[in-house]
Amino acid sequence: MDYAYSIIDLDDNTTTKEIVNTIINDEGLNLPGYLKKDISNFLNYFYNNYFKSYFNKNINRFDKKSDKINEILEINDVNVIKFMEDTSGIKFNKKIKSVFYYNFNPIQPQEFKKGNVLLSTIQPDTTAKDILSIPFHEYSRSLFKTFTTTPEFLDVCNLLKENKEFIEAYNDIGKGLYTFEEWCEINLIEGFSKYLDYKYYKSAYEYTRYIYDLDFYNYLKDNSFNPNKISLKDISIKFYKSKLNTN
Repeated sequence: MDYAYSIIDLDDNTTTKEIVNTIINDEGLNLPGYLKKDISNFLNYFYNNYFKSYFNKNINRFDKKSDKINEILEINDVNVIKFMEDTSGIKFNKKIKSVFYYNFNPIQPQEFKKGNVLLSTIQPDTTAKDILSIPFHEYSRSLFKTFTTTPEFLDVCNLLKENKEFIEAYNDIGKGLYTFEEWCEINLIEGFSKYLDYKYYKSAYEYTRYIYDLDFYNYLKDNSFNPNKISLKDISIKFYKSKLNTN
């Protein structure tokens, strides 16, 4: 992951040699000499024996698919940031940009964020809908960060520590990956990103990723969430308070 961040600012026309030199000369990585040599040997071998032929074979197909997706997004005048601001009632504090690259088919999508750029690798069969789901989730983090460190939110997190069912869910899935407060936050982020999909595409969800994310998604739907009537912060806290009476 650190290697990816090292080269995230490089131009699309960057050569393999420039990529290798950027990585091995990155002082922040603090690489020993033998590892620099191994990285150089591996990346050059991988490019010359695998990636180069794969890229040349698929470039036309990728270009056509990306042109088609861009056309769909342009026709529908997609503005993810404005849509998220309007739906959440919260303004982003800086301009954000999404950049997508196709990866090898067997490799799962990955996301890298640096400054105001969210760079995502996607599989070749990714649709316009799936592409928007990525920033819906990632950018929601910034929206929730505006209030998940406030005393009001942390107070309800502390109250949830007394809820047996909630603690059991945290111990089964979240413990070791998140602090308890982060666990409370990630359920809301995932639930809200599902809600954004629902508002934009009318998508219906029946699966849960963190247990309470699906509950929050349904809570927003059932209460016809309107940021002009109740803030995202207040409805998030209200949702968790509704869980305090269940054990």
